[in-house]
Amino acid sequence: MMICNSAGDAGFWSHENGASYVVGTFSEMLDWLFGLLRENQTPVFDYARR
Repeated sequence: MMICNSAGDAGFWSHENGASYVVGTFSEMLDWLFGLLRENQTPVFDYARR
């Protein structure tokens, strides 16, 4: 799940381990995600990371 906070940080929340990971700003998160999708790639999340 994509998440963001009031400080402007955005990232994703892992349903696998309940951890959250900051990717960057909300704009950077969208650029990363949709950049991959435009290239027909699937986002890969490091669910083992804590």
